Amino acid sequence: MYFRSQKTPVRLGFSTWGFEGDLVEAASIISKYFPVVEVFVRSLSHLNKIDVYGLKKLSVSYSVHAPEQASLTLPDEDELKKSIKALQASIELAYVLDSDIVVFHSGRNYGEGSFERLVYALKKCCSTAESYGVYLCLENGWGRGLVHTLEQIRRVLDEVGSDYLKATLDTGHCFIAGIDPLKEYENNYDIVFEIHLHSNYGNSDDHLLPHVGLLDLEGLVDILQGKMFNRYVVLEVKTGKNPEEFIAYAKEELERYFV
Repeated sequence: MYFRSQKTPVRLGFSTWGFEGDLVEAASIISKYFPVVEVFVRSLSHLNKIDVYGLKKLSVSYSVHAPEQASLTLPDEDELKKSIKALQASIELAYVLDSDIVVFHSGRNYGEGSFERLVYALKKCCSTAESYGVYLCLENGWGRGLVHTLEQIRRVLDEVGSDYLKATLDTGHCFIAGIDPLKEYENNYDIVFEIHLHSNYGNSDDHLLPHVGLLDLEGLVDILQGKMFNRYVVLEVKTGKNPEEFIAYAKEELERYFV
């Protein structure tokens, strides 16, 4: 798919986040409509059960979303080590899938020491990422999450000091945190390696299609085009009871903005 007014490729994808059931089946459905599938790892135990061979049979590119339970701010040392291992395992999964992106969350804000623990954990994980050639992309959060803005993520990047640590801009999370995602991207585009595309009305994390709710999708597309963004833009939305019908509809709607 391309931006409307010039042939700058944007790699538009769809996350398995909104699916229930078999991961390979979900990826297979997505592959009929989108060239990129983001593998959403639902739990720490799920990491060891993923049918890698089934996924590799599909003619798509992948990104990987690490388990949300992998919190890199945990005060308990043993639990923090488990989260570090989970993120490292997600890096290995991405490598096996010929992907160079792992999206992850920081974890909650536990007060004093949370930022320092995040930096400590990421220095260990970035060493693994560098050895596999995989980029770790820290996602902006909201509510109890430690990082809400790309400026906060930039501070993390500066402290860790790895070329393999970047940012994921989640457009829906911006609205809940009271942030304009368009301005957020414009001011920090240099660190953004992936975009999670979804919308809401500012009250809850509804994961709506991006052409409804508060998101100015046309404005976002124009800004991405202006900055020549050419990495993954991944829809992370609810698919409902008929996933394939929904995905076909989502593609049709997005083609009004991306062609």
